[in-house]
Amino acid sequence: MVKFIVIRHGHSVSNKEKTYTGQLDVALSSEGIDQAKSLAEYLYENYKVDSVYSSNLIRAKHTADFVAEKFGLPVIIEEDLKEMYCGKWEGLTAEQAEALYPEDFLDWQTNLEDGRCTDGEWMSEIKSRAVRAIKKIAEENDGKTVVIVSHGCVIRALQGEWLGISYRELKEMPWVTNASITRVCYEQGKWSVLQTGYDGYLGNMRTEMPKLI
Repeated sequence: MVKFIVIRHGHSVSNKEKTYTGQLDVALSSEGIDQAKSLAEYLYENYKVDSVYSSNLIRAKHTADFVAEKFGLPVIIEEDLKEMYCGKWEGLTAEQAEALYPEDFLDWQTNLEDGRCTDGEWMSEIKSRAVRAIKKIAEENDGKTVVIVSHGCVIRALQGEWLGISYRELKEMPWVTNASITRVCYEQGKWSVLQTGYDGYLGNMRTEMPKLI
């Protein structure tokens, strides 16, 4: 069995600006740095961690660095954990995306199965690479506890795999917040979800997702 602690990166500069980030390489905000430090402390006090993996994007890597340093471990980069490519929406606010691409925006808001950001990745593409990545990590870490630092859309796509639910059902699930903790186990090809999007340890450092993202 492999125990996964899946983290969404800390609050980023573009989260602060409420823009679609996608694969733009932006830094953590000052709030995100504080979140990452608290995350590392919380994990160190509550879990034994054997490996730390991260998306190659700096906001995830920087979050992972704090955790890895606390446990005396390296950060292993896995590019398939990077965020969804948002195409022409990258760097835009939701209001700007809606004004420029109203049909695509409506599809994205109402139908994850057939909607996507204009010229961006489909959710099925994100799920395919994210599942490939996490299963490869599982093969490399049998019997271990692994931290993975990734992104909101990637974790959302993985939730569909873990729970065996459709994209339409995913629409009803809340997005995981910055620096939140989702715990899952993988054993003999089956997933068990133990905890989803826990951020209570952050106290007044919690940050919320913008409503339309």
